[in-house]
Amino acid sequence: MQRLIQQEAIDSLDVNNGLNSSLAVRFDGFIHDGRVSGRDEIFDKRYGLATSVSIQPTDLINLTLDYYHLNTNSLPV
Repeated sequence: MQRLIQQEAIDSLDVNNGLNSSLAVRFDGFIHDGRVSGRDEIFDKRYGLATSVSIQPTDLINLTLDYYHLNTNSLPV
C-alpha cells in the first residue's frame, strides 16, 4: 500500500503603507502549489493578487479603489 502525502508550497506578500495623511496603498499577493506524492498527474496551482488605493481629500470624503484577481489551475477539477 502506497502512502500519499500532499505537498504544498505557499508564498505570500502583504504590503500596506500610508504614503501621507490622505493617501494609502495596499498590495496582497500569493502563489500556491499543491501536489500529491507519487501522483504527478494531480495538481493544484493558484495565484492571486489584491491591490487598493485609498484617498481622503477632505474630512468628509474618502475614496477607495481596489482590484482583485484569482487564477486557479487544478486536476481533478
